[in-house]
Amino acid sequence: MKTPKSLLAKKPSDREKPSYEETLVGHIFMACQAADILTEALGSPLREATLCSESDLFAWKRAVSFAAWAHDWGKANDHFLRLLIEPGTPQGVRHELLSIVIASEMEEWLEPIWNGMPRWVKSAAFFAVAGHHLKFPDPFEGSRTGTSVTVFLGHPEFAAVLQLGRKRFGLAEVPQLADKAYSLLRQGDVKRIVRSIRGALGEDFTPMERVLIAATKTTVMSADLCGSALPKVKDDPAGWLREPLGRVLSPQDLENVVGQRLQGRSPRPFQQAARDATTRTVLVEAGCGTGKTAAAYLWASRFAGGRRLFFCYPTTGTASEGFAGYL
Repeated sequence: MKTPKSLLAKKPSDREKPSYEETLVGHIFMACQAADILTEALGSPLREATLCSESDLFAWKRAVSFAAWAHDWGKANDHFLRLLIEPGTPQGVRHELLSIVIASEMEEWLEPIWNGMPRWVKSAAFFAVAGHHLKFPDPFEGSRTGTSVTVFLGHPEFAAVLQLGRKRFGLAEVPQLADKAYSLLRQGDVKRIVRSIRGALGEDFTPMERVLIAATKTTVMSADLCGSALPKVKDDPAGWLREPLGRVLSPQDLENVVGQRLQGRSPRPFQQAARDATTRTVLVEAGCGTGKTAAAYLWASRFAGGRRLFFCYPTTGTASEGFAGYL
C-alpha cells in the first residue's frame, strides 16, 4: 500500500474529504478532550469510593491522559487503512497491539511522562491502550494474515498526533520518524516486542493499584467512545459531556419518587428498615409487588445524595417496569 493521503481512525463518509473527527489526529484530540472532562468529573468520586490518596488520584489522571493520547496510534498501518477502504479485508494484527509496540519503541522520548510516578501508572496506561476494545491478547496472534505490517510513522499527520502529547506532557521536540515495517511472523518483531512489554509491565500490584488500573481502563474506554460517538450527534461534544456528568441527585429527589409511588401511604416496616439502614449493603427479601423498589429508593435517599444512582435489573422487562412505575 502506498503512503496514504490522510491517516484515518474511522471509515470516512467522504473518502476524498474525511471530516476532522474521522482522521486519526482528530479522533485522538476528541478522545483526549473527553478524557480530561471525565477525570475532572470522576476524580473526587473515585477517591471517595476507593479511599486512594491525592497522589494516587494524580497518577490515575496521568495514566488516563497518556492512554487516551496513545490508544489509536496503531491505526496508522496499512492493514487497518486498507480495511477502511475495502471492508472485509482481513487484518494481520490488531491496532491496539501496534499502539503499545509504537509506544515501546519511543520509550526514551516518552520517559519524562513516568518520572516520579509509581510503577503501576505506566502499566495501567499500557493495559488501557492494549485493552480498550477488550481484544487483548491479539486474537490474530496464531493465524496472522500477511508476513509484515507497515506503520506510517513518517506521515506528517502522525507527527501531528505526537504533537498533541508533546504539548500535553511538556515533552521534547517530536522525533523525526520514518515509516517502519514490522514482521508478523511467529518469531518476528511484533511477537518479540510484545513479549518484552508484558514482561516489563508485570503483574505484582497491590489491591488499591489493581482498582486504579481497572479505573484507568474503563475511563479510557469511555473517552474513546465519547470521542467516536458524540461528534456525530452533538455540535459541542465537550459541553454536552460536562452537563450529564454534573447532574447528581439530592435526597429530596429520591424521597419525591417514593412519595409519588406510595401516594400518601406510610412506608411498610421493611421499607422503613431499608431507609434507616446505616450500611452500604442491604439485602431485602420480600414478595413480588410488595415495594422492594421503593425500599431501594428510600435506602438511596440516605446514600446517593450528590451522586448518580444506577439500578440493575435482571431482565429488560423488569427494567422497563421499574422505569415506567417510578420515573
